[in-house]
Amino acid sequence: MPINLESFLLVLEQEVTGYHTPVVDLIAVQTRDPFKASRRLFNEAPDVHALAGLSEERIRKLIHPVGFF
Repeated sequence: MPINLESFLLVLEQEVTGYHTPVVDLIAVQTRDPFKASRRLFNEAPDVHALAGLSEERIRKLIHPVGFF
């Protein structure tokens, strides 16, 4: 089932104080050092609006060492 990114980000913004914690949790499942990748991501996307503006390719490059791809 495809996820509507815009809807997901809207719910995330409304329901979660800061989006960093759930993102770090997702990254942590895939790596022993979730902070290296998340730090790069959060430097470019400090909030959900900035994240929504990043292309999928850019997000892939930022979190590449995590091993999702």
